[in-house]
Amino acid sequence: RFGMFANLPLPDVDAALKELDYAMGTLRANGVHLVTSYPGNVFLGDPKFDPLFQELNRRKIVVKTHPSGNPCCTGLYADTGFDGGLVELGTDTMRAIGRVVFSGAAEKFPDVRIIWSHSGGSLVAFAQRFYGAIENNPKLAEAVPKGPEYYLRRFDYDVAQAYHPVTIR
Repeated sequence: RFGMFANLPLPDVDAALKELDYAMGTLRANGVHLVTSYPGNVFLGDPKFDPLFQELNRRKIVVKTHPSGNPCCTGLYADTGFDGGLVELGTDTMRAIGRVVFSGAAEKFPDVRIIWSHSGGSLVAFAQRFYGAIENNPKLAEAVPKGPEYYLRRFDYDVAQAYHPVTIR
């Protein structure tokens, strides 16, 4: 009745590959869990993760993501009392989605099924900019030959904390 996602120890790709093999072979996990960004402003979709994504693609693994709150933006709201995570966690997810799409990872690894947390975070607000990016920079079309919408529609989005009708649509 229950399944599990194995947590992979990125940004160490070699360790993540070993853990993937153990998780899928021995533990029989249903997929893996990755955070959207890692120290040093490294997001999913970064080419350094390609060896892992090649293996995820080969095995047709489901990847569940969750934002991590990238250090780039920690403390932006500290003096206000506002919980910056309300903005930054969703934006971290959107940054990772953009990186996966525009790095060409979504095209190179079509059999990796990615589930983005919280309905894609702030993607709803920025999706139009993804489309405009191709129009304004034809070089991006090489990494995104089917256009951004194709890849965005191919991803899955969980609906945790997505309780507003605009977000659900």
